[in-house]
Amino acid sequence: MAYNNVTERLVVGGDTTITFITPEDWPQATTFTWWVEAYDGISYSEAEETGSFVTPNLAPEAFALLAPSGEELVATAYAVPFRWESAEDTDAIEYTLYLRGGLEQDTVLSGLVDTVLDVAWDPNGFWSPNGVYTWYVAATDGTSTVYSDTVTFTMINEPPKDFEITAPATAPA
Repeated sequence: MAYNNVTERLVVGGDTTITFITPEDWPQATTFTWWVEAYDGISYSEAEETGSFVTPNLAPEAFALLAPSGEELVATAYAVPFRWESAEDTDAIEYTLYLRGGLEQDTVLSGLVDTVLDVAWDPNGFWSPNGVYTWYVAATDGTSTVYSDTVTFTMINEPPKDFEITAPATAPA
């Protein structure tokens, strides 16, 4: 842990000085121990008692969902792209996406480290044509969790792509 070069000295009496040395950045959720030693100009006394304190863990900062956005109509034949902002924190962040609606009412995708996730379209699986869905994301640093707002979108029924029959060239007789 790096300590800054600034030490604070508090003169309590003519011959008593208290010196404070503090870290540049206090790590989160860390226990620190402190004690008092006397110095008479020649040697330090032994510390008779110690004290301790724990720095708090700060929750990840709030973040927003980007896509699909609220009340959006989503038309896709391949995958639904989910996007959200990063939750800022000094600790590593893990995300969980919560999705509700369609054929499977509750889906939880956890252990995500990226803020981008494409969920494949499968008309026989999760997605329901013209289905209404809600989604939100949780961000955790392993100690504290923060949740995004909840967003609703509708999966619209996209017509099949144009096609052309190329074989056989003529109908059988």
